Parts: sequence; structure tokens; C-alpha cells
Amino acid sequence: MPRKSPIPSCRADELDGLSLVDKTLQIGQDYATQEADSTLWMKCLQCLSQKGRSKNLLELAKPGSSRFVAVSYPNEPGDPSENAKPNRVKIIRRSGAHVKYFQTRKIVLDRILKYAEHVRVKHFWIDQECIIQGDDAKLKDAILAMHLVYRRSLFPVALLELMLSQDEAVRLDLLMSDPKHNFGRVLEQSMVVMLERIRRDLWWSRAWTFQEEYMAGLKLRILMRLEPGVKKDGLKELGAIKDEACVSATAFRKNATIFLLCMRNSEEVCDELKLRCEPLLKTFAKYNVLYQEMNFAESRAMSTSIFAGTEARNLGEGRGYDLLPITANVCEYDKRLRSDALAKSPHSIGMCALTMWLMNGEIFNNNENIARPAKDVGLSEYLKSISFARFRPPSLVFELTWLKKCRLWPVKFSRKGVITSGLLWHIHTKIETFNWDGGQHENCYPGEFRLNAYKRKRLAQLLKKLRLLANCAGLSLQLGRYLNEDDSLPESVEEYMDLMAEEVVEAIRCGNSLYLATLEGPCEANAIFVEGTGDEATDSSTVVDSGEDADRLLWTAVKLSAFTSWSTRHHVSMTVELTGQKSESKSPLMTITGWTNGLAFYKGVRQRKDLVVRWPEAWQQRVEVKQPKTLKRKSSSKKLRARKSMRVSG
Repeated sequence: MPRKSPIPSCRADELDGLSLVDKTLQIGQDYATQEADSTLWMKCLQCLSQKGRSKNLLELAKPGSSRFVAVSYPNEPGDPSENAKPNRVKIIRRSGAHVKYFQTRKIVLDRILKYAEHVRVKHFWIDQECIIQGDDAKLKDAILAMHLVYRRSLFPVALLELMLSQDEAVRLDLLMSDPKHNFGRVLEQSMVVMLERIRRDLWWSRAWTFQEEYMAGLKLRILMRLEPGVKKDGLKELGAIKDEACVSATAFRKNATIFLLCMRNSEEVCDELKLRCEPLLKTFAKYNVLYQEMNFAESRAMSTSIFAGTEARNLGEGRGYDLLPITANVCEYDKRLRSDALAKSPHSIGMCALTMWLMNGEIFNNNENIARPAKDVGLSEYLKSISFARFRPPSLVFELTWLKKCRLWPVKFSRKGVITSGLLWHIHTKIETFNWDGGQHENCYPGEFRLNAYKRKRLAQLLKKLRLLANCAGLSLQLGRYLNEDDSLPESVEEYMDLMAEEVVEAIRCGNSLYLATLEGPCEANAIFVEGTGDEATDSSTVVDSGEDADRLLWTAVKLSAFTSWSTRHHVSMTVELTGQKSESKSPLMTITGWTNGLAFYKGVRQRKDLVVRWPEAWQQRVEVKQPKTLKRKSSSKKLRARKSMRVSG
């Protein structure tokens, strides 16, 4: 697969005379739109099916359910000679009316019908045939909704064009059964060669197939053809479809990643082979495996890796702005940009993508270390450099799913920064837990509760401590009520609060500090936060067990419905600093310094507070327009003598 040049984060001439903030506001104001409502289009979704036993007649109709095959494949063939094969398959409607002739290559249709028969499904969906061309409005709606087809389909399938030999089929079966197997030096090298051959298939190089794979998720199966005469006897991992190797896309990525990481980390593998593993990892990497195996110190939002994955794929000639709807679909962005209009505008893809990233509440570093995008820095590289990297997902959830949804909400652009809303907490007490007894404690609240016995005894310890503090009467009552009523809370509230209670329990188990906080304003809201990822979160000089204000601020934003139901879809809990006095503005400027988690009780809270995540200073600086130097022409000696004579005569 040829190396693709990165999309520049901004075009060389784009910021002349403007700041990055100016450009972002301009693009957002002129081209912003909401995610299209694709419900109606999906209700009218039409699929193909074989008409009777005829091999040359397909019927176009609604599938009636999700039991259809959604086909993912590159439009152009790897072997151009396949286009020359005749294909006179006719597509009709149920009424018998002729629609058109099937345009896709015959080999593709044959493989689809074979797979549909294998999974015992009648209908299949293939974009080139099921989206009726000619109506630009309907075509646009279809393109915006295509990702939903792969999410809805129960049987999505990817068709790779390469053909595996007998040896390659055996190696693939080994990889799928035991990626950590001790293959030996010779077999390891041949495994790498096989993966390099698979990687060269066009399916891995297209941005649209990247989207289709992502949206299909665990359901997607990959089909790879087998050379004539290849026998699958004993190859249990390659499925039962004749002349095809059928494997789970997720399992293939996972096993390939494990194998390649083992190769890269082995002291017995030569450097040359390790280098060959790197591009394979970039293509096949299962991100959650990398996340665990490499023990990343930095936790970033999933969007940065999604943009990198899309950027590395081929968008097609003149289709560069397709990057916007594809990444928006995969990231599940509510706010979009009109890519069709932007394709005719002077704005670069990189600046448009950055604007959309910010519009959807992605959390960025807004400290003084952030610079404007350099002209030679790629889009995904720049997004990684500015994205917040101190997330600490709660221990009870899938980390990557959580990270994908950690965004500001709601979001509105202003000259000063991103206006959002949440709750501003003031820390008043720090509690040390390093000397707490971890032995057996009597369960103070017997009965069946979602919190297990160990968590309850730890929280009971905390409750006992709170009751001894003069300034924590309200918090102790709320914590006691939560322990009593845990099993009677609404499911969404219970899930969220138990998740955060687990964080408090884990902090106590590890002997870490707890921070008690209240909201400003007339309400009875209290919270217990754990040590965060910001430098100030571990400041040992904070007054312990005192009622003095430590002048520390925390900010939370949870997507709530009248503060009665919680959703972890949009959860933000950060340590912050405010610029200037809080009384100077109803929406003070905020600098993000770290991440924290905590158990909060929102009693009496009816309104969030607007705050502004300020733009980095470098983004607000205008870029001077360099005027071309004009050289003054020297007057000739004849003209100079003439001027002198005029002055003398005068």
C-alpha cells in the first residue's frame, strides 16, 4: 500500500492576515450544520435479492428487517482485466419495472450471493447498485446515511481481492488460532510476508471502507479468496465457505496486533524484520490492544486516532473533503460542516477538520505551550499535539468507549474561547487516607445493594470520618442516604453514581487523598473528588481536614436531564484555573490543568454555569501579511543632468 502524504493542518497561504481563531469562527459561522436526520432514508432503504433461481435477475425492494448483507469493497478492481468480463444482470422492482443493469463486477456479485447463501440471508446492500444515481439531493442524503447501513446490517462483509495460496491459508489459520505461538524464525518471516500481501489489498487503503469497518464493528467478516486447489482440511479458523477464507475483522486485527507486538518486542527478531512490522501495525492495529500492551502514559480522546486512520487512507481524486463526513460519522459528531460547499471554498481540509473537531467539544490544551499549526505539520499530528492528554477513565468502564465521549457539552464559539456550561466546585477540605485500616468492617447497611460489601465498608469509613467534621454535615447526610437508597435509585443515576463511588473506594484502597468540595451559590450540592492528573491535584500543602478555603477549583459537566438522570455519554470532570476575578464576568475564562473523578450529590442544583475555555494565546495572534519588496529604479545619468540643469536655470 503506497504511503500517503498527510493532510496539511493548514495551507501555506491560509492564515495570512488572520488568526487561527478568526479562521475557525469564519468556517463555523458559514458552513456549520447539524447531523442529518437519516431516519426517513433508512426507513426507505432498499436492498437487492436474487429473483427466483435466475442468475441474471435481481429484485430491488425493502428488506423489512436488519437481516441483510452490507457489502464493503473498493470500487476499482486490483486487477483491471476483471472489468472486461461481461455482466448482463438485470435489476427490476417488485412491480417488474426495469431499473438498470448491474454495474458492479461479476466476481463481486458471485461472492456476495455465495456469502448470502452461507449466512442464510436473502437480501444484500451494495452502494453502487442500491443508491439510485441521478438525483443529487437523494444521493447526498444517501452518502450522509451510508454509515448507518453498516451499523444496522446483521451481516456486514468485506470483500478483499487477493488470493491466498495453500501456505498462506495455513499461516492465516495459525494467526487466527494462536497469535502468541512460538512460530520460529522462518515461519515468523513468512507470516510477515503474508500480512504484507494482505495489506496491499485495496480494501485497506480506502477511507470509505475505513468508515464501513468501524461502523460494522464486531459483526464484520472479511472474505479472502483462495487459489484454485487450496484445501481447508483442518483449517478450522477460516470458515466453511467454499474457495474463501472467512474471518472476523475484529479478531484478525486483534491477533495481527498481538503477533506484530510480539515480533517488535522480541530480542531475537532482527531489526530489519521489526521495521517491516511498523507499517503493518499502522494498518492492522487494534487500538485497545495497543492501549493495553504499550501501557500508554497519556490518555487521549479516540478522535485523534480516528482522524489519523482516515488521513492515512485514500479519499479519491477530488474527494478530499469526504474526510469531514467520514470522520464525523465515525466520531459520532452531532455538529457537521457542509463538505460539498467547502469543496468549492478557499478553506483547506485541515482547517475545516480542526474547526469541526472543536465544534464538537473535543477537549484541547489551552496552556501557553500550544502553537499555531506549522505549515509542514500534518492534520492528525497537530490534533494529537493540542488534544488533552490527561484523561483518567473510571476503572469500571471500557476506557476507549469512555474516552470517545469525553467532550465539552454544549459548545458555542466566541472571540474569547469555547463557551460551555457545567458546575464550578470549590475545594474546602482535604482528607488523607494513607493510614486508614483496611481490615474487616461491619456492614453498616445490610441488604442487597449494587455496591458490594468491600465498597460499602470503605464508604462507611469515609462516612464516619465526615461525621466528625463540622463543615461536612450536609455531605455526610447525602452519602448516608446514597448508601441506604442505592438499590432504589433510577437505573441511569445508580449506574453513574456507583461508577464514581468505585473511584472514591479505589482512592481509599490506595491511600490517596480525597478532596471535599461545594458549589458556589444557594444550593446543597456537595462532592468528593479523588486525586487528579493535574500538578495541583497532588499539592501536599493543601490544608488537611480544615474548613479553610484552599482556593482550588474543579469543574464538572455531566449531560443531565433536569439534574435527575445521568448519562456517561458526556462526562467531564477537570481541575481548572480561572483568569481574573470571578466577579468580573458571568462567564469567566478557564484554563484546564488536569482531570479528576468524584462522587457528586447535585441536590438543589437547577442551572449550570457558563464558562469559557479560553483560546490559546498563539491561536489569537494574527499572521502578518508579508508585502513584496519594491525596488526603486535608479535614474539614469542623462536624466540626473537634465534635472540639475533645470534647477540651475530656475
